[in-house]
Amino acid sequence: MFKKLLFLFSASISVLSADLYAQGNVKFSGVAQSDINFSDFGGNLESYDQINPSHSLDGNTYLDLGITYTPNAVTEIKGVTRLANSFGGFFGAGLDTRLRELYVKSVVGGKFRFQVGDFNESLTPYTFWNNEGDLSFNTPTLFKEYEDVIAYENYYNGNTWRQQGLKFDFALDFEEFIESVEVKAFISKSRDANLNSDLPTTLFGGANVTLNHKYASLGLNWVNLFDIEKTTVGAASEELLRNPVLSVNLNSDLDLSESFALLVNGEAGYSKREVGSEFDSLSIDGAFFDFGVTGHIKSAGVKVGAGFFSVDDDFRSPGAQSRRNTFTEADYVTNLVGDDELAYQSYLTKEGTYFSNMKDSLANEFNRNLSLLDFSKDHALYNNSLSRGIGSGSFDPHYNNANPFGKATPNRSGFNFDVELDKEGLPISAIVNTIVSTELKGTGSPEKRSFFKTSGGVTVDVNEFIGTQKDLKVLIGAMYQTTQRDGFATVANGETNAFVEVDLSTTYFEGGIDYELFKNLYVTAAARYLTSEGS
Repeated sequence: MFKKLLFLFSASISVLSADLYAQGNVKFSGVAQSDINFSDFGGNLESYDQINPSHSLDGNTYLDLGITYTPNAVTEIKGVTRLANSFGGFFGAGLDTRLRELYVKSVVGGKFRFQVGDFNESLTPYTFWNNEGDLSFNTPTLFKEYEDVIAYENYYNGNTWRQQGLKFDFALDFEEFIESVEVKAFISKSRDANLNSDLPTTLFGGANVTLNHKYASLGLNWVNLFDIEKTTVGAASEELLRNPVLSVNLNSDLDLSESFALLVNGEAGYSKREVGSEFDSLSIDGAFFDFGVTGHIKSAGVKVGAGFFSVDDDFRSPGAQSRRNTFTEADYVTNLVGDDELAYQSYLTKEGTYFSNMKDSLANEFNRNLSLLDFSKDHALYNNSLSRGIGSGSFDPHYNNANPFGKATPNRSGFNFDVELDKEGLPISAIVNTIVSTELKGTGSPEKRSFFKTSGGVTVDVNEFIGTQKDLKVLIGAMYQTTQRDGFATVANGETNAFVEVDLSTTYFEGGIDYELFKNLYVTAAARYLTSEGS
């Protein structure tokens, strides 16, 4: 069995931010960061690879300067310019300057709010939602620093996606039965037209109307990713896309007593994906249903929930099925030292990154697998735009095979169970989520795959238990998942068709310790471990 080891060590001088105020209605703000990365490429491949040195030292510094101008009490104009310089780029040789953010927002008539330019937006987990990464359960502080940088660089703000266009919203208040009606809508450009490759302009629009009652809220949601036919001519026009999604969601929070509350939530809807110049070359429809109930014991700070979901295999929702990190699939064969030969499917590093391409003594080129540390620290591996569809290589089953597209993962039906402990004053908090599901239709086989995934985390303020004044916190996160399917063979017309058994399991663990060495000076350590085996 061929083995390889990749060791990367990184040091970061963390974020420095400041707000500076000028006289009048202009505000200056800034965010700066500098990081240094030292990479050591070791293990068997160090002597095997013929084109890469074994060490690398690189880094960069950037400064984001923001100016916010408020010409009146209801209007705000903001622009952020980035100055970036890679290490080794002296006297401006490596200096990069670009506009990072620009928007104008205002209020008309005291009710109607709008924003033009850059904005963050989300709706529901099935229509427009930025799902968290595959391995975000209870991130230790040391890795959380990197996650914050990844989120900042890719404009992640909770579960919103960064868009560029126009959005508006308003609310109407009532005195009888319905307390208020909230309305919001947006339209953004998802892709520019490319005249060289004859690709059309793609727009993404959405709207939500929510009726609020004292005990519940009812929402109607609509989104649509669509191409503008007049922005292209030729063969590409046959691949024009229109993908609307419509859903209804319900959320209710019932205080049954002073110590107990019942939370009810659900969403149901459908999608229609049409491809072709007349939107009739290909058309698939899909639907989904999701319903859950959670009991909240307030006095104990405990929440226990359960739910059922079913998502058709043809359900398509680009706004909810776009992933933060995507993969590139490839098959490759390498001739290794000795008698070993490696031939398997892998997921490759981003082209042009260090150690992404390697070459052996026989001039055979191959690619390095993405490592757990790559995803922990490299913001360039993450995505900040919507995908037009679900690609076969858009996720790695070793990291997440149960629900790689969050709640909107198609071809799934099953149950989810949640337990959460979070009480003010209690030095321990925990959360556990479990999903048990099966395919609605077999993938590559008449047999259906079954999935099991349980994940969660525990945070313990150890100093509260041992009675010390200095902070001592332990954070633990874990995930275990399995995918299974029976294998069998069929014989028809003298030909044998074999369906391979599927039995894949993945175990993931992360842990960290934060210790207050002196007042406001902390020492922190963390580790992550992932192992996956099977087919």
